[in-house]
Parts: sequence; C-alpha cells; structure tokens
Amino acid sequence: MGLSKAIDGFIAKANGDPVQIAKIAAQNRQNRHDKFRKILLGPDYPGVPIDEILTARLNDPDYLDPRNNLCLFAWPSKNVTDLILRIQQELKALAPSRSFNPPMFACISDLCT
Repeated sequence: MGLSKAIDGFIAKANGDPVQIAKIAAQNRQNRHDKFRKILLGPDYPGVPIDEILTARLNDPDYLDPRNNLCLFAWPSKNVTDLILRIQQELKALAPSRSFNPPMFACISDLCT
C-alpha cells in the first residue's frame, strides 16, 4: 500500500479527527515494528542478503551497475535548515524522548515518524 493510500485510510478510519489519526498511525507503526522485529529476530531468519552488485563492484572497479538508477543529493539552504531546526525544537517540546537528525541531514521522513 502506498503512503498516500495509508494516510487516506487513517483519515477515513478516524473520521478526520487528528488525535485519532495520530493514534491509528502510531498503532500501525507499532504493528509494523512488531512484525519486522519478529521476522528479523526469528530463528528462521537467514540473515542480511549479500548485495551481489555491490560485491561485484567492490571486487572489480570496472564493473558497471546494470540497475540504471540515479541518486541526487541536495543540501538545504540556511533558511531551510533554520526552519527544520525550529520545527524540530517544537516537536521536541511535544515529544522529549524523540531524537532527530541534524537539520543539515534531515529529510521529510524525519517529520513523519
């Protein structure tokens, strides 16, 4: 399920009530964490799979990655990092035990979890 469908589902289930949306999202997150904790710590878990392309690249510097992906990094401007810091400070006041990435390394998912 895509993120927007999940969020739409939370909103519908909570009848648009922000407090209920937060509770439903928290329960969904906890269920997901429990599910993967059980899988990752289970006796049948085979371990982390080896990335064959990364291994090939490490063993042969001339190896070309056939996956055709593109990764872009963009550093936020000072006014954006200041805004992120202000938002993080406000969130920290509401949830003191929550930790955040430094503003320079923050991403949108930091504000969603």
